[in-house]
Amino acid sequence: MNRNSAKPKIAPRINVSDKTNKINNIKIELKVN
Repeated sequence: MNRNSAKPKIAPRINVSDKTNKINNIKIELKVN
């Protein structure tokens, strides 16, 4: 049960990191432009 409960926690972290990476990329693009 612990493993099952841990999996949902890992997925949101990856999603959040993806969103932050996209935001950072947009900020970098704005700075470059």
